[in-house]
Amino acid sequence: MLLKNRRALLGIALLAMVGVDGCKAFRRGGPAPAVPDTVIEVENHSFPDVVMYAVTAGDPFRLGMVTGNGSAKFKLPARFAVGGTLQLLARPIAGRAYLLPSVSISPGDEVGVVLESTPVQSHVIVLPR
Repeated sequence: MLLKNRRALLGIALLAMVGVDGCKAFRRGGPAPAVPDTVIEVENHSFPDVVMYAVTAGDPFRLGMVTGNGSAKFKLPARFAVGGTLQLLARPIAGRAYLLPSVSISPGDEVGVVLESTPVQSHVIVLPR
């Protein structure tokens, strides 16, 4: 009987030590490194103001507005760059919305967009970080 109690106590002590050391290992790493946002810079060479959206997994995420013949910078949160592809939707205040070609991105990349007065001539480029 005494031998069984000693084994049980030894087993509990061993599990307690492993549990404490295991938790300590997780604490040593500290917080997860911050994932940088993707920067999207848009130049609008057309007259109407344009509302820009990032389309990921089929759902549009509003980035903001670019005035006619103006430019703007937007930050795309890193959670939207996880899939690896990005497609932008341009919705002019006066005119029809159009999708720009999809591009492959990684968190922290810079995306340059040029909107022309003829949507087919608009283009997107990616500058890796």
